[in-house]
Formats: sequence, C-alpha cells, structure tokens
Amino acid sequence: MKNWLFFLVVPIALLGCNTTPSAEQLLQDEAMRKELFSTIAGNHEMMMEFMNVMIQNEHAMSMMQGNKQMMQHMMGGKGMQHMMGMMKENASMMQGMMQHMMNDPQMMRHMMQMMHQKGMMSQECMQQMMQQMGQGMDEIKSESE
Repeated sequence: MKNWLFFLVVPIALLGCNTTPSAEQLLQDEAMRKELFSTIAGNHEMMMEFMNVMIQNEHAMSMMQGNKQMMQHMMGGKGMQHMMGMMKENASMMQGMMQHMMNDPQMMRHMMQMMHQKGMMSQECMQQMMQQMGQGMDEIKSESE
C-alpha cells in the first residue's frame, strides 16, 4: 500500500515543482531580458522571425518610423542593402513593408521622387502617380466622413 502511495504522490509533487516561467516573468529580469534580446539578435533565423513580427505589428512599425536614428541607420550605408537582401529572401516581409509604404502617402511620394531622380521614372509618370494617389486619398477621406 505504501508503494502505491509513493508512486502516486512523488510524480505529482515533481510536476508541481517543475514550473516553466511565463514570457512576462522572464522579461521582468533585466539580465535575462538582455540575454534573450542578444540571443535573438545573434541568430539569423530568430531575427528574421522577429522582424516579420515587427513588420506586421502596427505599434512596432510606428515606433521604428518615429525613431529617426534607426531609420537613418537602416536607410544609409549597408543597412539598406542588408534590408533589401532580407526582403528578397522573405516574401511576407517584403509584402508587409510594401503594404505599409503604400498606406503612407508621404513615403510613397518620397520613393517616387527618388526613383525619378535616379532615372527610373519619368517626370510625367511621377506626376500622374502622385495625382492618382491624391485622388485615392480624397476618396478615402470622403468615405470616412
């Protein structure tokens, strides 16, 4: 009888002692949080997954766009080349970034101006696209009123 009780109580007690901390609990500890961030940043696959999550998260995207230092770093030097390479490798990341850009008229205008300056788009094409974007924005505004 004692053996039966022992085999019933011990596994239950061991299971109760083996609790896995939640993500929130892990992130509360500053040292653990820094270690997790460093691990993700140092692992290509994890970083790609994390970037996909960030691109699809409205709050994360607005924070990145609001951080001028980050945007300058990403768009300057090898940052842009690296980002373009990642987007070529990952179709969902590329589509997320493109969708976000298309929803931002100021960013689209800037991109079209850059394309025009580099000879990738004629003046007429750029003006026509900007005019169409303006009409599209007018339609969106009138729908929301």
